[in-house]
Amino acid sequence: MKHFSFLFLIILTACSTPQAERGQIRENVVSSDRFHVKYATGFRISVVDEGIMLDIPKPYANASKGLRYLLTEQRPAKAPDNTTIIEVPVQSIVCTSTTHLPLLEYIGMSQRLVGFPDTDLIFSPVFRKEVEKDKIKDLGNGQSINPEHVLSLSPDLIMAYTMSNNNEFDKLEKLGIPTLMNVDYLENHPLGRAEWIKVAGLLFGRYAEADSVFRAIEAEYLRVAALVQPGGECVFSGSLYGDTWFMPGGESFAARLLADAGYDYAWKETRQTGALQLSFESVFDQARECTYWISPFGFTDMAGLTAADERYGAFEAWKKGKVYAFDARLSDTGSNDYMEQGYLRADIVLKDLVKIRREDLLPEYSLYFYRKLE
Repeated sequence: MKHFSFLFLIILTACSTPQAERGQIRENVVSSDRFHVKYATGFRISVVDEGIMLDIPKPYANASKGLRYLLTEQRPAKAPDNTTIIEVPVQSIVCTSTTHLPLLEYIGMSQRLVGFPDTDLIFSPVFRKEVEKDKIKDLGNGQSINPEHVLSLSPDLIMAYTMSNNNEFDKLEKLGIPTLMNVDYLENHPLGRAEWIKVAGLLFGRYAEADSVFRAIEAEYLRVAALVQPGGECVFSGSLYGDTWFMPGGESFAARLLADAGYDYAWKETRQTGALQLSFESVFDQARECTYWISPFGFTDMAGLTAADERYGAFEAWKKGKVYAFDARLSDTGSNDYMEQGYLRADIVLKDLVKIRREDLLPEYSLYFYRKLE
């Protein structure tokens, strides 16, 4: 996704504010079935006289105030209060997360990307070719992108993310480059994360294409989920980071995927949407007999697990060799396709998880993102 730090990955497996003032927007806001948002909670779409209003109720976890964007083909004479104007269709964009990239690629807008922080993290062959042609500029490391580099590109828009109210993009916004906060990482339903492609569709004038992509992903996800029965084999996830085991909460994105794949997640009864912070002992007490261990972050083989901590070898899943990681698709530059496509292609992630425990349900399917640790 953004960058492969363990703590950031934990946040990703996790998490309404009062509506922003309407300002100069006239009150005849209408809803439209065309712009129906079915699973995502991180954005709302409404039709206004001046264009499309896009509301982001929670631009980061625990935010007390939302953000509002007016997507319009013609900038109004007076900007509405508390509203960022984005002129559409966007002709050039800077993205700051690998999860943003498929949103462009799947609607045929790859060529609109002009800058990205740390281009080595890009997996997509389509974007990699553009990087090699120097059509996508490397803007530095992480969120600390070089503002001078961004200004030199003069993008129409920056698609960004933030973990707090400290908006590092304020300077660029004051210089006339709007920033749209993408909070796909706060969605707790896998299809809610995939539904963010609709936002990209609005930005680039490709909503019909985006909606078509989403509907195909949704249909396949629901088809596969209907194949399984709930309450299957016990499963747990994660691994130690220092002395703390970060385990997805029972209402998190990861827990929903495991449930839809038919697993009996050992922490399904917890109500957290973010990560639980547990001791090794508490995890071992609850998960020692679990059949499957999914996503022990940072390990490439079974020997590496016990080399890091010999206690890992006492789990039944380790003894049975049923440990799986999502690093099956890595590039020469170290990028991981799961961290790029994984948010959008919830259907593929679900098929992987179903295939791991029930090969008979998907006999012609081969694991895509996941692989068994040897």
